[in-house]
Amino acid sequence: MEFQATEEAGVFTGWPEEGNRFLLVCDPFTFPADLLLRELDRRQPGVTVTGGMASGGVETAESQLFLGDRVVSSGGVGARLLQRSRGVARWDPATR
Repeated sequence: MEFQATEEAGVFTGWPEEGNRFLLVCDPFTFPADLLLRELDRRQPGVTVTGGMASGGVETAESQLFLGDRVVSSGGVGARLLQRSRGVARWDPATR
C-alpha cells in the first residue's frame, strides 16, 4: 500500500475495497497512517484496523516490511482478516 502526495492532499493505492477488519504495519517515514485512518473513518465507518508502525530505522528507507516473499522499505503492508473460526482469525495475504 502506498501514498502518493498530490497538490490538494494525496491518494492511497492498494487498499482493498472489501472487508471490514485489517492488520496493517506502516513505515513511519513514508506512510501517513493517520490520514489513512481518517479517510477510512469517513468512507468506511466501522472498519477495524489493528497494527502499528514499523521500527528499527532512524530515517527513510531503513525500516523493512515483509510482503509475501519480498522486503519493501516504504509504504504499508497488511492483511485482510477474514471470519473467525474456533477462536482463530483467518487472513488474506493478498492485501498490500
